[in-house]
Amino acid sequence: MLTFFLLAQTQSPDAVLKRFDQYMSKSKTLSVMVKTKVNSQSLGVATVRLDRPTRFFVSLTGPMGQESLTFTEKGVLEIGNSSKQYATHPYLGRIYAPSLKVTNGLRYAIPQLIVVGSVQNLFPPKMNAKLTPKVTVEGVETDQVSGKVEEMGATTEVRVNIDSAGRLIKYYNRSTGPMGTMLIEQDFSAYVTGQKFTDAQFSLKLPAGFSPFKLESADYGIPQGEALPNATFRQASSGKSASLKNLVAGKNTLVVITDAEFPSNAAMFKSIQKVSSKIPEFRLVTISMSRNAKSAGTMGASGAYYDPTGQELTKLFAPGAPTMYLVDKKGRVAQMFFGFDGRWTGLDQAIERLK
Repeated sequence: MLTFFLLAQTQSPDAVLKRFDQYMSKSKTLSVMVKTKVNSQSLGVATVRLDRPTRFFVSLTGPMGQESLTFTEKGVLEIGNSSKQYATHPYLGRIYAPSLKVTNGLRYAIPQLIVVGSVQNLFPPKMNAKLTPKVTVEGVETDQVSGKVEEMGATTEVRVNIDSAGRLIKYYNRSTGPMGTMLIEQDFSAYVTGQKFTDAQFSLKLPAGFSPFKLESADYGIPQGEALPNATFRQASSGKSASLKNLVAGKNTLVVITDAEFPSNAAMFKSIQKVSSKIPEFRLVTISMSRNAKSAGTMGASGAYYDPTGQELTKLFAPGAPTMYLVDKKGRVAQMFFGFDGRWTGLDQAIERLK
C-alpha cells in the first residue's frame, strides 16, 4: 500500500501527459493499429504509419470496405471505395490530418493525437484533469487521465490511458448536447518505432476515376454555350507559354485536361484520334494536371501543356480527370465530356452544334 501511495504522489496528470509527448517526439517513424468505435458501432481497424516530418498513411478496413489516406511532400490523397470519390488536400509543410472532404469513416478513425504527436490543449484548465493510476486496458497497465467540462449546454468527457512507456493505449471522448451524443472510442496496439519505410508504403498513385478536388473552384464544368475562359499554360516540350484563347482560335478544338497517371490515357488518345475525323477543322489541345514538364510530357500526347502554378488550371473548372471540352471556332463550349468510357455520348449532337 505504501508503494502505491508513493507512486500516486510522485505522478500527476501533467506528468503522464508529458510522458506521451516525449514518446511521440522520439518516434520519428511509427506504426500502430487502431480500433475505432463511434456510438458503440465499430468503424473497423486502421493501420497507421508515420514518417515525420512529411509522410503519413492510414488505411481503414471496416463494414464499408477499405478507405485510405496518404500524405507526402506532394500532397494528400484520400480514397474511399464506398463513395468512389477521391479528394486531394494541399501540402502545408507538415503532417496533418485534414478534416474537410474526408469520409466520415476516416474522419473518426484517424488518430489525431498520434498524428499531431501531442496532447497539448486536450485537457484545458476548465476541464480539471485528474489521474487514476494502474488502470488495466486490454491487458496493459496504464495511467488514466480524465476530465469533464460543461459549457453552453453541452457536456464533454475525455479520457486517455497511457502506459509506462508513454504509448497511448485508449482514447475516449463523449460529447452530449442539444443535438444528441457523440461517443468516440479508440484502442491502440502493435506499436513499432524506428522502422525504415519504403516509398511504396506512401504511394500517391492516382486511381482510375480520380477527381482532383484540390481544384477548389471546380464544380460541374463550364456550361454549354459559354466561352472557354482564357488561361496561360506552358508547353512541356519547349517551355514556351501560350494563351488558351490563341490555342483554340479558328478551329473546332477538343481541350483535354487529364493527369499523367490516369490509367486510360493511351486508350483515350487512341479513341480521340478515331473520332477526330468526324469533327470538321479539328484541333487537339492537351493540358496536364501535373505542375511539372516531365510529368506532362509522359501523358502520351505530343505538345502537351501544363500549369506550373496551378492557378490557371482552376479557371477551367475541371471537375475531375479527364475532363474534355469540345469548343467551336469562337471558343464556346459545345459539349463537356467528364471521364472516359469510349462511348462519346452526345458527340454527334455536339458536332451539329458546331455547324
